[in-house]
Amino acid sequence: MLVAQQSHVQALPSAVNPLQVGKMAVALPPGDWRVLNQREARVNMTSGPGSSTETKYLIRVNEKNQWVGAISVAATKHSGVVTDWTDSVCNRTDMLWIKQTDGNFKFPACLFINHSHPVWTNVPNNEFDKTIFDWYRVNKIELPKTALAVGYRKYFSGDYVTVRFDINPELVGFSPDTGNSRASSQWHPRLD
Repeated sequence: MLVAQQSHVQALPSAVNPLQVGKMAVALPPGDWRVLNQREARVNMTSGPGSSTETKYLIRVNEKNQWVGAISVAATKHSGVVTDWTDSVCNRTDMLWIKQTDGNFKFPACLFINHSHPVWTNVPNNEFDKTIFDWYRVNKIELPKTALAVGYRKYFSGDYVTVRFDINPELVGFSPDTGNSRASSQWHPRLD
């Protein structure tokens, strides 16, 4: 049974390190990372025609068919005409840790540590994520209740990159999350 489960993962293309996405090359952590989904698209912006972008979603699964982690990278392939970035991730206050690395409000950059709860339990409303969701279900991948994420986002003058590394905290020594929602998760920041 394990061999059959692993063959599904092995059938996915291996990621090449460094991972090339659009104009960016991203160093991958050690391990057998597989490309589960990828796409090219044009981001439409209200202030201009937008950018041509590329997105790749990689996964790592262990021999027991447990989800070890995922990496999502999106970057510009061709610059667009955009006067400012309207993404509000860098302004969120409900993360474990966040640091803006650029003071320019029009061209933000930030690093963050966050948690996701639940992990891939709700059917997504876009085709890119639905393909990932369906693959997890069909291949009976054991997902944790909560994932921890480290991310980086940067936008400047028509180009951008977003990188997110998600890990399964249960496979690195933490107890399974006892919370029933994002807000009740043991990983949710307490803003007392």
